[in-house]
Amino acid sequence: MTVKWYFGRFLYRQYVYPLLCLLLILLLLKWNTQPTKVIIEHEKYHDGLNERVSSKTDKAKGVEDLPQPAKEIVDTQSGNSVHIAVYMEAQCPDTSRFIKKHLVPTWQRLRSTGRVEIALVPFGKARCERVGDDFKCDCQHGSNECELNQLMNCAINEFNFADHYVPLIGCIQGSNNVNAAIEKCIQKGHYNQYTDRLRECATGPRGRHLLALAGQKTTALSPPLTFVPWVMLDGARSTDAYWALEENVCKLLDPQPPECQPVMAAAKAAAARI
Repeated sequence: MTVKWYFGRFLYRQYVYPLLCLLLILLLLKWNTQPTKVIIEHEKYHDGLNERVSSKTDKAKGVEDLPQPAKEIVDTQSGNSVHIAVYMEAQCPDTSRFIKKHLVPTWQRLRSTGRVEIALVPFGKARCERVGDDFKCDCQHGSNECELNQLMNCAINEFNFADHYVPLIGCIQGSNNVNAAIEKCIQKGHYNQYTDRLRECATGPRGRHLLALAGQKTTALSPPLTFVPWVMLDGARSTDAYWALEENVCKLLDPQPPECQPVMAAAKAAAARI
């Protein structure tokens, strides 16, 4: 009995205890040497603020590459919102007139309400066909217009928020070529840091791909586009909005915000003179 007890104790000391210690050391080494997971997220810069925005932030909610709204935008009162969609061309004279005389001023006066949404689709009566992994596009006013359309689509894709791209589109609209537009609207403006990035996009396969995507949106219109610019309010084409965008937007806002009072008063006075 005593011999067996001493023999068992000898085995524990000589073999079992060292084995347990060895297993413990191996477990500690494995725990300490596990690779650290590094998540590398695509980053883009928020214009003016240089804020980094992760493309994976709130991905489950469908929010991707979305810059933060400008601080000065405040919803002045509750009510409905109006969605403006403009299907356009960079060198179309009618589009230039509408963008500069109606769209940009309307946005400047009503943006602070927080109740106006804008979607711009630069494509118009163009055509794109796939060539391998790229696209070949032909535009109504020539190759310069294609590159300008591509520059616009690149800017919209880059900034993603109307408060940033609407003024830029207004500046680019009607330019002679992409180099002139970049020099005037990007290099000499608040977007200088994006010069190389937007130039590369506008003149490369990414720009042509974005133009083709704009073409898909345009060809999906029902009824189909027959005039440029094709102006839509809340999903329906509005021919009158081409001539009086701000007035037509204000008519749809319920209740009308104080920002609409000047244009509605002017419209009422004009109607009284008829």
